[in-house]
Amino acid sequence: PSLTALATLGQRPRRAAADLTVEAFADVAVAAPAGGAVADQAVRAQITTGLSPLPGSRREAEAIAALFAPRSSVRLGDAATEAAVKRVPRATGILHLASHGLVNDAS
Repeated sequence: PSLTALATLGQRPRRAAADLTVEAFADVAVAAPAGGAVADQAVRAQITTGLSPLPGSRREAEAIAALFAPRSSVRLGDAATEAAVKRVPRATGILHLASHGLVNDAS
């Protein structure tokens, strides 16, 4: 992890692995949003050209979820949406995202 993430994680009380729940998301294809309402031109160019799912991301998410079964769930492809990520309970121990990341410097 980054130094910031490492410092933040170090401040949190640790939970036993047996108590952790895992939500994994992968195999995401990024498509242009409805209406094309993306302000940042560089981000819009990346999205409108489309981004294929990352090679191996599906296997990665499935393997991580399997380590914590039955306290895990995995969402792949069309089920791995922003809305689904926003519905993940705050009490979830690990949120694993195997996808492209797009940065919008405008906000």
